[in-house]
Amino acid sequence: MMKDSTPTMGPESTRVAITWAVAPNVRAPSAIVANVAGKATQASATYTAKQTAQSTYASSLSSQSGVNIDQESANLSALQNKYAAASQIITAINAMFSALMTAMSSG
Repeated sequence: MMKDSTPTMGPESTRVAITWAVAPNVRAPSAIVANVAGKATQASATYTAKQTAQSTYASSLSSQSGVNIDQESANLSALQNKYAAASQIITAINAMFSALMTAMSSG
């Protein structure tokens, strides 16, 4: 069974006619390209919709949790500085206690 869209002259027409005769269920290349283009457009639209939904959900989560990353980083830095100061005080008190114990045991 031959397709009507085959060229009618030259060596190319013979090859196309043979191809269509051997594989009559094969779609024309333009139909394949159109199908792929349609699927690509659909995939792009789906991606855009999902990306928008993800952005909306992330914004909603951020607004509900009420966590400000910049403020929390500043708080963490302040706590680290206070911990370091407290550690130095404890080290100084430990040194003074050791000196007192040494003085008490030798006297």
